Amino acid sequence: MGDDLVPLLHTVPASARRLSVSERMVWRLLRIGKLRASRVLGRTMISEAELQRFAREAEEAVGRDEGEVDPEMATPGGGEQKR
Repeated sequence: MGDDLVPLLHTVPASARRLSVSERMVWRLLRIGKLRASRVLGRTMISEAELQRFAREAEEAVGRDEGEVDPEMATPGGGEQKR
């Protein structure tokens, strides 16, 4: 045991690292309902199970759609849209 334990809940920055995306993308996924979060002591927290669900569904969608881009997630130039 020790360092290989995975937390049950992740902050937005930790969730972004876990999914290999930016914090801005995690906030966007939360806003559009692709990820679900809870408030714990005033902090937005995302469960490990939710991150795994999202990753599994994203992987299945890529296999099913063979690379089709979700228009909700697409932005010009292939990057994240800046405000």
